[in-house]
Amino acid sequence: MSLNTVLALGAGMFSAALATAAACRKQRSLATWCFSAGMTIFALESLFGAIGNDALVPEKAAFWQTLALMAKSFFPGVWLLFSVTYSRANYRDFVVRSQWLLLGAFSIPLLSLAVFYGPLLYPVTYDPPGHGWGLRLSDAAKILNVLILVSTILILTNIERTFRAAVGTMRWRIKFLVLGLGIVFGARIYTGSQALLFSDYGSSQLSIETAGLLVGCALVAVAYVRTGFSEIDVYPSRTVLQ
Repeated sequence: MSLNTVLALGAGMFSAALATAAACRKQRSLATWCFSAGMTIFALESLFGAIGNDALVPEKAAFWQTLALMAKSFFPGVWLLFSVTYSRANYRDFVVRSQWLLLGAFSIPLLSLAVFYGPLLYPVTYDPPGHGWGLRLSDAAKILNVLILVSTILILTNIERTFRAAVGTMRWRIKFLVLGLGIVFGARIYTGSQALLFSDYGSSQLSIETAGLLVGCALVAVAYVRTGFSEIDVYPSRTVLQ
């Protein structure tokens, strides 16, 4: 078992632990449930990615990485809903204003049904001077990655606007959670861009996503120790599209 695989499994376990901790809070809001569901998705994605990374047979690697991509397709809707509800006193207004955007984000996993018509990822053998094999993205996988990438940017934008709307002690209470999620999604923006640029998926992308998830989870854990995932009430401006 490679170090990359061990770290991915560790990141998955860390994510699952945070998901459980959030779900076990006495006071649970919509944002809390979204956070718990989102971390569960990260845990499953890391698990599938770790198994695929350790696969010796190309077809087996493609199978597990396809499952990881399918799991990843579920996070845009969940995390976008989190981003418009977390610590927002008027979150219902933002949910209503963003209903079509949220509906679109929650519909992204439907694109993964293309796996029944053809592979999302398929193994290829590199020609000399290269060596070995890798995984290529199909057209459906590329579209899926574009949608996930755009959704990730929107999620980060909403979280950043919530943080900017907070001041003083309120900002102090949410900064570690915001910073942790910023690192997680920032890493995914980078790997998603790389996947689209080179039309493939490799272990280096798993390493970056795993590192981002581990660091992000550590910061979120600090936030939990300090404030117990407590939320604040801020009123972000509505002048920017949510």
